[in-house]
Amino acid sequence: MARDNFQQAISELQTKILVMGGLVETLINKVIVCLEKQDLKLVEEIASGETEVDRLDSEITEKAIKLIALQQPMASDLRGIVTSIRISSDLERMADQALNIAEVVMHIGDEPLMKPLELIPLMAAKTRQMVKNSLDAFVNKNTSLAKLVIDRDDEIDNLFVELWDELIDIIESEPHKANQAVNLIFAGRYLERIADHATNISEETIYLVKGILVAHKDPASF
Repeated sequence: MARDNFQQAISELQTKILVMGGLVETLINKVIVCLEKQDLKLVEEIASGETEVDRLDSEITEKAIKLIALQQPMASDLRGIVTSIRISSDLERMADQALNIAEVVMHIGDEPLMKPLELIPLMAAKTRQMVKNSLDAFVNKNTSLAKLVIDRDDEIDNLFVELWDELIDIIESEPHKANQAVNLIFAGRYLERIADHATNISEETIYLVKGILVAHKDPASF
């Protein structure tokens, strides 16, 4: 494969990731509406979108592996290809978590919510922004924005702990509400996992641009 064609192939990988990222953002937006409005009609759309994300993930991984096997790329190009595989995997897992939240909505059904949702919509809004920022950071190779996403992960973790404590109190004091409370805990946990994957994408962006592996490191060190 000529050098120009090789660079074109890498560019196509990144374009597919952007398409995949746009689908995942759409899925997250839909699942938040699905949860807040208990809109069961959206579940099928979310399931269909998740299937398409799976297809793109397989396509990206297969194309990337072929490039590595056939071209034996140099360090910077290899980073780009490896990053594409990893980001694709994170996006696929985000879609899985979105589908998991949709399934939580199915379990709750049209049962009235035990109380107005407060922490979950707040987690959802912050998580959605993290996802958007992580993808923007990747597209623009913006390591400052990537670091901002990494720094914000603790906010989601803290909100989940607060949600956990609130719902466990309800389970203990009003056992008849336990089923719905457990489902809402799962929803919060899935949102927290989506935020983790957004953090992973941001770490991969820093690796792509700077060649620094930042997982498990103090953000101040990079």
